[in-house]
Amino acid sequence: MTSKKFCCPLCGKALSKGEYLRITGRWEQLHNLEAEYQRKLKVEVHKARREERARVSDQVVVLNRRIVLLRGQLRRLKQQSERGLTPQLEGLLYEKELAKQLAQKFRQDRIIPAGKGGDVIHYVCLNGKRVGTIVYECKKVTKLQRGHVEQARRAMVQRSADFSVLVTTAKVANAFGFWIEKDVLLVHPAGALGLAAWLRESLIELAKARMPKTQREKAVREILAFLDSPSFRNAVQDAIRRTEELGRQLKEEVRSHRNLWLKRYDHYEAIWLDARCVAQGVAKILEAHSLPSNARKLLAPMPLEAKTYPVEKKTLFQWA
Repeated sequence: MTSKKFCCPLCGKALSKGEYLRITGRWEQLHNLEAEYQRKLKVEVHKARREERARVSDQVVVLNRRIVLLRGQLRRLKQQSERGLTPQLEGLLYEKELAKQLAQKFRQDRIIPAGKGGDVIHYVCLNGKRVGTIVYECKKVTKLQRGHVEQARRAMVQRSADFSVLVTTAKVANAFGFWIEKDVLLVHPAGALGLAAWLRESLIELAKARMPKTQREKAVREILAFLDSPSFRNAVQDAIRRTEELGRQLKEEVRSHRNLWLKRYDHYEAIWLDARCVAQGVAKILEAHSLPSNARKLLAPMPLEAKTYPVEKKTLFQWA
């Protein structure tokens, strides 16, 4: 192959390639284009670096937020553990959750979240008629103050209630989750619903007995005396201990199931990836031999465009 000859466009003199480019101005044009390319490349590199720094900075912010949330969760779980609470039991320390669970357990009664004069008012009903009243106060505290009991007692008087229940995580010596103070029944969340059921049943039985008011008031006082007796306290305290133990067992069971589910997920994902690789290989063979489209129906169920297992691992525990 002969090399290309360069001639001066004015006089026809033979020129080297470099001389030809300088004369025609193309050399300078190419030089300018190269300089412009280098400038744009530098701009793009700086832009990419800025975007990368911004992306990393955003990730750091997100990670810091997650760390704060996890620390908060860890702190709450530690507090729950120290108080012997599961998340479900801790919910009973809040007015709305207590009212919700009472309403679910005693569907024939009226449960009213009051806010003042008793956090929750429980109207016990028999055949649609009110036959007794229980007021509940919720105190999420580690140390009970005198005013808390007074507040619960005032609520009982204000609502003309038969019983006043103070649901609290506070502890006193030798009480083990249940004791009576100034006619107020103080109970750990683990025993709250059980105590409510027993009080409700007592009020139902009193209504069925059709006692005069004075005799009924005497019976209520005798019920309070029985509640303060060792036999009842021991029964309630045993129920509380068993409830806490069942809560701990439930957490262990959930943890065990979680580990099993994660192992099963890994197997499902591995099977899916293997099947996808096989399907891709068959698809390439079909495409290479230009087989008719109806021969590809075998691959229809396999989403070849998907590169990752379509079921995300995090969706397994969205309910938790």
